[in-house]
Amino acid sequence: MNSNRNSPLGRAFEQQFSQSNLVSGGFGFQCGGGAPEIYVGGTKSRTDLTPVPVDAAWHIGSITKTFTAALVLMLAQDGQIDIDAPVATYFDAENMHSDWRALTLAQVLGHRAGIQPNPNRADMLALYAGKQDRHQLLSAQWRAPLPGKPGAFQYSNIGYIFAAYVIETVTGQSWEDLLRARIINPLGLSSFGIGPPAGLRGHRSALGLFKRPVAPQAPRADNPPVFTPAGRMHLSIADMLTWGRFLLSAEQGDNAQLARAHMQRMTDTLGGDYGMGLMRFGIPGTGQMAWGHDGSNRLWYGLLAIVPAQNAVGFVISGEGRMRKVAKLGIALMAQALNAKA
Repeated sequence: MNSNRNSPLGRAFEQQFSQSNLVSGGFGFQCGGGAPEIYVGGTKSRTDLTPVPVDAAWHIGSITKTFTAALVLMLAQDGQIDIDAPVATYFDAENMHSDWRALTLAQVLGHRAGIQPNPNRADMLALYAGKQDRHQLLSAQWRAPLPGKPGAFQYSNIGYIFAAYVIETVTGQSWEDLLRARIINPLGLSSFGIGPPAGLRGHRSALGLFKRPVAPQAPRADNPPVFTPAGRMHLSIADMLTWGRFLLSAEQGDNAQLARAHMQRMTDTLGGDYGMGLMRFGIPGTGQMAWGHDGSNRLWYGLLAIVPAQNAVGFVISGEGRMRKVAKLGIALMAQALNAKA
């Protein structure tokens, strides 16, 4: 691993991070068979002035969806599930509306199922208070007609919660156990965890002002646990680069765990910008298109970018949920790194 701050990319990170006014941040880049470059800045929190360690774990929010989608496709590759079959093929939930019975996991993972984006306020309060569990949340949803039109894009956290419920029903194993067995352990992602990490702090702020660190055990330090398959993982920058390289190798057809045909389902946007767990976006100033995902629980923000044309992966993250500022930092550094390798 290269974290030499005197390298061109290291100097660029130092300059741009210092101008960002972020409490904490990090950037990682890896191209081809080269060593990963990882740079971090800032402090563990606004009140804990300990410098951010290079191996710190960060909350990745909805980038978790890339893991859930890949996990489902691995199960499909093994013949355990058919993502194009109606979910009613696998279980017949009591009182499930016909709209829901006809849904496929392909629609769900691509946010084209017409499922409500998030629980309503009353349900969120009940979930935080422990007065509602996953089955109660989902069964209340599936007893009613779908609120959206299947086939039309509508981003849905509930959809990914439902997808995890389906594969758990099919396999008899929990989402976390499946993830550890199929992805985390084989790839050696030792920093993996669920919920806010213990070391760094996410920050609550208004327009970047009045930054208040939130302890991981605080009641609203993260979304309720039912959101885990949709957005509650944490990982180090090095492990996120490993994950990006895994997806890149699958896209290149060099990955036995996730064959190219199944990886292509993740990148098939059906004419839009979102496939199954991956979205498509440009890297300004490079002429390159990237696959990736971003994520935030409003206290953290991260962005993963995979650039097949240059065999490269980049990842930016911060302990602040300032999406535009953090994404701008990451895209600028990614562009510089890509242009240097072109």
